[in-house]
Amino acid sequence: MSKQFYSNDEQILRLWDKENIRDLMARHSYYMANNWRRRELNELWVRRWDNQKTASLGNNNGYYVGMDEISNYYVVQNEEHLYQRLKPYEAVGVECSSLNLGLGQMAMYTTNTHLVEVADDGLTAQYCACNNGQITYGRPDGADAYYLGGMIFADLAKEDGEWKIWHLFIAHDHTVNAHVDPEKAKQAGGPGGPGGPGGPDA
Repeated sequence: MSKQFYSNDEQILRLWDKENIRDLMARHSYYMANNWRRRELNELWVRRWDNQKTASLGNNNGYYVGMDEISNYYVVQNEEHLYQRLKPYEAVGVECSSLNLGLGQMAMYTTNTHLVEVADDGLTAQYCACNNGQITYGRPDGADAYYLGGMIFADLAKEDGEWKIWHLFIAHDHTVNAHVDPEKAKQAGGPGGPGGPGGPDA
């Protein structure tokens, strides 16, 4: 059970913790939008070996435990997808190289209505927020664009005085094809949704 009363100093520290957690999760959104996935894992995620062993990342497409599994899915497989999306550009003279990865892609992930709960000991915390955004994949003859709506949940751990992401789950509730009448758009999991035919990669 949580403490009912905190001293003034404790309240100030807990408010500071909450602001740092909001900043951490905002950085996650920016890093993911910029496709700085390796940097995100290195800078924003847990560094202690015991926490890395139990770290997890989940979404509509799967659930991964341990930093090795997370890195393979979040960084390595994502890079493979980027190369696949770059392939069609070779027909118009664009080299399929690391310098051109992400060509024609634009993403934005915004979070709002944040809820942060810090444990009494100040060493762990839980976070959830609404997670809305858009992602566009370019191609030589046009683009595929989607609006995303869902929730983001996280467990955070404080390591050496800094908050780090420990467990993260990103749930897409709705994915709307920007080229389709919203009344006819398919929801997540169906055609045009994450994991569905023609849907965006996670």
